[in-house]
Amino acid sequence: MKKIIGVLLLCLPGGLVHAAGTYDGIWTIDDLPEAGYLMISENSGRLIFAGLNPPDFDGNRRWGASWGDIKDGRVRLTRLINDNIDAVTDVVFTSATTLTLTQKSCRPINPNYVCSLPNGVPYAATKIW
Repeated sequence: MKKIIGVLLLCLPGGLVHAAGTYDGIWTIDDLPEAGYLMISENSGRLIFAGLNPPDFDGNRRWGASWGDIKDGRVRLTRLINDNIDAVTDVVFTSATTLTLTQKSCRPINPNYVCSLPNGVPYAATKIW
């Protein structure tokens, strides 16, 4: 996991690496603990959202990153780095430690991969660190 986070940090512009936003931290989806972890970094109105998923069909862990502009606790995330899916997700922060995410659309890129969340279903997530 350290390698994945390190690679992600190398991909980010310098100003975002040192972010200290309200929503920064490690999050988990409440009803889907098997979904893995989410890392959020927010700075100057830009939010980076990275997901680390459990092992997939081939035993490898998958990860991806999305980003978007945050305003009034809302952000529409689009793909930044992901070899498996091209998804659009709406996130609404309900507090500094809770959010709701709803996948609006998802298209598999990798033919062996399927989108893990259904479109239009809201999921609550909680900040754990």
